[in-house]
Amino acid sequence: MPVPVTTSRPQVKKALLVGVSYQTNDELQMQGMDKLPGSLEDVRRLRKLLNVKFKYPIENIVMMTDDEVSTGDDLWPTKENVLRKMKELVQDVQYGDSICFAFSGHGGQVATDDPQEEDGFDEVLLPLDATYDPDNKEQYGAYIRDNDVRDILVNNLPPGVRCTMIFDCCHSGTASDLSNVEVPMSPLSPLVSPPIQSSGAFARMQTVHDEHAPSAYSWPSSRVPGSRRNSLSIENYVTSWSACRDEQLTFGSNKGGIFIRAFYNALIHTTSLPTHSQLLKKLRHELQNAVNRINDHHKGVHTACSGDDLMVAPRPQLGALSPQAILDISFSL
Repeated sequence: MPVPVTTSRPQVKKALLVGVSYQTNDELQMQGMDKLPGSLEDVRRLRKLLNVKFKYPIENIVMMTDDEVSTGDDLWPTKENVLRKMKELVQDVQYGDSICFAFSGHGGQVATDDPQEEDGFDEVLLPLDATYDPDNKEQYGAYIRDNDVRDILVNNLPPGVRCTMIFDCCHSGTASDLSNVEVPMSPLSPLVSPPIQSSGAFARMQTVHDEHAPSAYSWPSSRVPGSRRNSLSIENYVTSWSACRDEQLTFGSNKGGIFIRAFYNALIHTTSLPTHSQLLKKLRHELQNAVNRINDHHKGVHTACSGDDLMVAPRPQLGALSPQAILDISFSL
């Protein structure tokens, strides 16, 4: 008979939210990578969502931003500081705890020989002290590789910990190396990616079907971490939400990224939480609508523009340790 899981303290919820505007990174700006003041709004919006909707104590939400007015040296979002805080996030977690990691800023790709990366690239997060040199093989320096995210936030979690990762950055589909939920045999068009260093360009991609194949099985709610109905040890409840596919770029404004804004709006006022499948569909729908509005305005202002000048919506991605099992489970944080 299975031994019930016991814990030595009440369940804990804590989060690490990283927002990088690159206001002081002149090197990236010289290479054509924009400042991202909206990233600061993204993490403020997520802090409100976690605290108000999902009852994360405000003192358990660590904010790392390059806002000189409110950020101390230890929370300055450099590579060293972010990796250290990521390790602190998972330190001492136990069954029933919930943790959340979010990154809003620039993302990129670097070449790799890892046979598990079918496209030959690792996805990377670019902290405040990241560098860019198009003449070097890896192009980027001082980055955080997807392998690092996976090793720190996923691989060493004890059973029964809910871990949610949120990435609003370019090339973020597998920023934590989790398997993506996707429709088998979806009719994708060939992708023609713009230069990685241009944060104002967008990958070309046709709209694909948003319906999902039925999940092979449902994960009973009694086995979700935090439930008192069943004390069995379960597989880690780990998911990632990303603004776009690995091949794509995403975008935003001074008011924040379109992905984080859609994520926040989909959850903050709802009385009944959606399933993971429903939330994914809603996010894709909202980003498509946002891009449609931009394109309609663009056509109205530039009546002579061609179809090639129009934006194509980034396609949000859901990653999970059990990608099919997670679809019918209600989302929570």
